[in-house]
Amino acid sequence: MANNDLYKILGVEEKASPQEIKKAYRKLAKENHPDAHPGDRKAEQRFKEISQAYTVLGDPQKRQKYDQMRRLGFPGSQNGNGFTAGPAGFDLNDLFGGFANAGQHRNSRRADFNLDSFFGFGGISDVFGHIFEGQPGFSRSSSVRDKSNIHVTLKIPFKTAAFGGKVDFLVPEKGNKRFSLQIPAATDDGKKLRLAGQGKPGTQGDLIATIKVAKHRFFQMNGLNIYCQIPLSRKKADHGTKIRVKTVHGKTVELKVPERTRDGRRFRLKGLGLKRGKSKGDQYVTIKVREQAKR
Repeated sequence: MANNDLYKILGVEEKASPQEIKKAYRKLAKENHPDAHPGDRKAEQRFKEISQAYTVLGDPQKRQKYDQMRRLGFPGSQNGNGFTAGPAGFDLNDLFGGFANAGQHRNSRRADFNLDSFFGFGGISDVFGHIFEGQPGFSRSSSVRDKSNIHVTLKIPFKTAAFGGKVDFLVPEKGNKRFSLQIPAATDDGKKLRLAGQGKPGTQGDLIATIKVAKHRFFQMNGLNIYCQIPLSRKKADHGTKIRVKTVHGKTVELKVPERTRDGRRFRLKGLGLKRGKSKGDQYVTIKVREQAKR
């Protein structure tokens, strides 16, 4: 993180109320959402930092533990590499590297200081996994995450995957509680979407939904691009013709097929794919030449 003081990331005071924290998070998340800044890596990173900060400060238990860490001098007072040395010369780059690899706690002066013991059950890696995950020397095993996460598979209509929309579903592991998930436009099959903090009861895990997109009889989707296939007789492919092509938006356009078009030739309909923010995809039309049946 460019700034690892979570309060400063959200622009709130340490004594801010939960309502103030939530309000600040919503405002910043809306301003920095990737859909509003397609292709902007800085905005994407900023959005990630905002989300990670709220994951901690928006949870009373995580916030309390974070405040304890903060008072000890760890996150908040940065040194040259982005982390604080803290009391007794602690360096979090070194400290979290020790947790990540061998499960041993290393520091420059006090080998008997065990943060996992200080914070109790679950340890610091569980509390701050979302904050420092991705930083050099820090990782969190998938097996630990999976013990508290809930995984579901959601089959959604092609139209919802293409243009986005809200999907409601029940989760048996949460007592058939109903959840709503906003599907972004151009969501590909196999995409994983996460509802933070909605994992198994009594844990701080997440609800992870794997998207299964229903097949469309005509269109296929890959990111912002749409693909379709149109059959054409050998005679028309040899002599050239004009065909009407349906777009994913429900309109019909005319496509000129030149003479001597071979089987498998692909044509591009520029800008007629899906849209996300200011980015637009294309629609690609593949010609499938049909041979005449022999008499």
